[in-house]
Order: sequence, then C-alpha cells, then structure tokens
Amino acid sequence: MVIKNLGPTFQGTKGVAWGAILGDGKVGLILDVQEVMEAE
Repeated sequence: MVIKNLGPTFQGTKGVAWGAILGDGKVGLILDVQEVMEAE
C-alpha cells in the first residue's frame, strides 16, 4: 500500500485526509474521523 497526498483535487474537503493505492491498483480514501464527526 502506498499512501500519498491527494493534491488540489480533494484539498479543503472535510473528512478526507489522504489516499491509498491498494494492492489491486484501486485508490482508497483515508478519512479523518474527527473531521467527519465535527461535520455532523
């Protein structure tokens, strides 16, 4: 797994911290749970 910054695409999007390239090549988003909870 590779974790990297999402750049300007998701910059400023609350609750999305990073992206991960999974073993099968798909991209998964890593959430910032605290920001998600604060958005409620």
